[in-house]
Amino acid sequence: MFIRFHGFLFKIFKVFNDHQISIDAITTSEISVAFTIDSIHMKNDHWKKDLQEFSAIQFRSSMLVGCIEATSNNATFS
Repeated sequence: MFIRFHGFLFKIFKVFNDHQISIDAITTSEISVAFTIDSIHMKNDHWKKDLQEFSAIQFRSSMLVGCIEATSNNATFS
């Protein structure tokens, strides 16, 4: 749950910005962020690794929909 993790969304958007990835659609809740991106970015694992440094990320099989959740081992974001 990232409700108490100040800066979590900032870090997510920073990763997408740093890798020049445009988000097509996004939705958030208290515990996750779901998004869709262009399929061209799925070939590049660098941005996924950057997100995994502070979150858990998973993708639906053939859909370009990702879900990000904060990991408990990195509760401070700045």
